Amino acid sequence: MDALRARHRGKPVAFQAEHRPRCEGGKLRHEYDGASFDVDVETMRRTGGFDRFPPFVSVEQ
Repeated sequence: MDALRARHRGKPVAFQAEHRPRCEGGKLRHEYDGASFDVDVETMRRTGGFDRFPPFVSVEQ
Protein backbone atom coordinates (compact mmCIF):
# COMPACT_ATOMS: atom_id res chain seq x y z
CA MET A 1 0.00 0.00 0.00
CA ASP A 2 2.89 2.40 0.61
CA ALA A 3 3.82 2.31 -3.09
CA LEU A 4 0.19 3.06 -3.98
CA ARG A 5 0.14 6.04 -1.61
CA ALA A 6 3.41 7.35 -3.06
CA ARG A 7 2.05 7.32 -6.64
CA HIS A 8 -1.39 8.75 -5.89
CA ARG A 9 -1.81 12.00 -4.06
CA GLY A 10 -5.61 11.88 -3.77
CA LYS A 11 -7.53 10.21 -0.99
CA PRO A 12 -9.07 6.75 -1.44
CA VAL A 13 -12.85 6.79 -1.83
CA ALA A 14 -15.68 4.38 -2.62
CA PHE A 15 -18.71 5.33 -4.68
CA GLN A 16 -22.24 4.02 -4.28
CA ALA A 17 -24.90 4.80 -6.87
CA GLU A 18 -28.57 4.04 -7.22
CA HIS A 19 -30.18 4.02 -10.68
CA ARG A 20 -33.94 4.03 -11.15
CA PRO A 21 -35.01 3.72 -14.80
CA ARG A 22 -38.76 3.64 -15.46
CA CYS A 23 -41.32 4.36 -18.09
CA GLU A 24 -43.44 7.44 -17.43
CA GLY A 25 -46.01 8.63 -19.98
CA GLY A 26 -44.48 6.41 -22.65
CA LYS A 27 -41.01 7.97 -22.18
CA LEU A 28 -37.94 6.64 -20.42
CA ARG A 29 -37.11 8.45 -17.16
CA HIS A 30 -33.80 7.77 -15.48
CA GLU A 31 -33.10 8.94 -11.91
CA TYR A 32 -29.64 8.66 -10.42
CA ASP A 33 -28.42 9.27 -6.86
CA GLY A 34 -24.82 8.88 -5.77
CA ALA A 35 -22.61 9.21 -2.72
CA SER A 36 -18.87 8.89 -2.13
CA PHE A 37 -17.26 7.60 1.06
CA ASP A 38 -13.74 7.81 2.46
CA VAL A 39 -11.99 4.42 2.61
CA ASP A 40 -9.35 3.08 5.00
CA VAL A 41 -6.83 1.41 2.66
CA GLU A 42 -5.63 -0.97 5.36
CA THR A 43 -9.06 -2.49 6.05
CA MET A 44 -10.82 -1.50 2.78
CA ARG A 45 -13.79 -0.30 4.86
CA ARG A 46 -15.72 2.93 4.66
CA THR A 47 -14.75 5.52 7.23
CA GLY A 48 -16.32 8.72 8.40
CA GLY A 49 -19.18 10.44 6.64
CA PHE A 50 -20.04 10.68 3.01
CA ASP A 51 -20.62 13.27 0.30
CA ARG A 52 -24.02 12.98 -1.36
CA PHE A 53 -24.39 14.32 -4.87
CA PRO A 54 -27.53 16.14 -6.05
CA PRO A 55 -30.05 13.80 -7.74
CA PHE A 56 -29.83 13.68 -11.54
CA VAL A 57 -32.97 13.13 -13.62
CA SER A 58 -32.97 12.51 -17.35
CA VAL A 59 -36.20 12.20 -19.39
CA GLU A 60 -36.40 10.94 -22.97
CA GLN A 61 -37.47 13.67 -25.43
